Amino acid sequence: MIEALRNCAFMSAAAVRANRATIAAFAGLVGLIGTNLVAIRIGNRELAPFWHAGFRFLVAAMLFWLIAVLRRAGLPSRRAVASAAIYGLMSFAAFFGFLYAGLALLILRALAVASWRNVTIGAGVAAVLLSAAYGATDEFHQRFVPGRTADLLDLAADMAGAAAAVAVVWLIAWWRRRAS
Repeated sequence: MIEALRNCAFMSAAAVRANRATIAAFAGLVGLIGTNLVAIRIGNRELAPFWHAGFRFLVAAMLFWLIAVLRRAGLPSRRAVASAAIYGLMSFAAFFGFLYAGLALLILRALAVASWRNVTIGAGVAAVLLSAAYGATDEFHQRFVPGRTADLLDLAADMAGAAAAVAVVWLIAWWRRRAS
């Protein structure tokens, strides 16, 4: 850090301004993140988590709107909005799909005793069903958490991720058995 400050003496005026802007942006980001964590802690004591999160998102949306107005940014096209919405939904669903894919693969590895020749259709089905059972208990548990609900679509996304991962590993195991 001290060396960087010494080098500022040899920098052009534009580079110094850019460096100061970078440091200011970093300091602002640290400040926002730090105050956000404190605001979450205090807000969750005063409001239900759903209402507090909604309020924080409303404030963030208003700030982004203000930035867009000040920068004279144009409105996004309908296609851009639709693409962003689809991407958001897919990435959220994909996260849980990958999570349960990992769980299913760990279960499959245990059932197959870490051997490719033991990766059978039966072991794959058992791995998917055990993953689905865990997902069902998770969805059941969510019924008792304030602000959460059990959702069959969540369970379907979990099972789809588990089934896809097991299918890929089964195909690899089948190919290896066939090649040897």
